[in-house]
Amino acid sequence: MRTLESCGLIRTQKTGRVRTCVLNRDRLDLLHDWLAEQRRIWEASTDRLERFVTDGTVADSTDADDTARDDEIAHGAAAGNGGNGGNGGNIHSREES
Repeated sequence: MRTLESCGLIRTQKTGRVRTCVLNRDRLDLLHDWLAEQRRIWEASTDRLERFVTDGTVADSTDADDTARDDEIAHGAAAGNGGNGGNGGNIHSREES
């Protein structure tokens, strides 16, 4: 619970012995969008790997664009920014408005 709260995904309030949790839908939407992008990247990579293993073919021109993007993201992650504007893919907590 503390981790979810510190990431801003939930807000908790304790009244007596009852702890109420409220989801921060904006933060969950942000997380969902980030996960969808990661899924797209990994699916494209595994599709290319499957084609290479089964057909022995290398990436065509459209796959080369995906490969370049994957490489950029991988190098950005190694540099600590994850290729996504310098926040390393981390979701920073903030007050819910």
